[in-house]
Amino acid sequence: MSFGLLLNSVCDVEERTLSHSVCCGEQEESWSALYESLPCRLQNLTAEEKLGGNMQKRKATHKLYMEHRIINPELHRIVISGQTYNIVGFEDMGGASLYAALILEKVTT
Repeated sequence: MSFGLLLNSVCDVEERTLSHSVCCGEQEESWSALYESLPCRLQNLTAEEKLGGNMQKRKATHKLYMEHRIINPELHRIVISGQTYNIVGFEDMGGASLYAALILEKVTT
């Protein structure tokens, strides 16, 4: 069985863009789709996983498994079924750069 068969959902990766507002000269943030409908699997982080990690991982809520992509936690975020997640960590699954696990923090609105 391929790991890809366990990817039972889809997600979008959005990329942040900063631009200067004409009216007030401040930076405005906008998000656009970088990758859409990527196969993935979202899983809640366990208490043990949170305690074993650094400070950022301790506030994380989920782990997302997906095919390996170039992901930058400073520039990208994940959207699944309308819910947004910030990326706080990245793990290469197996070292072959085929699959990755992103450590996510659920954004509350």
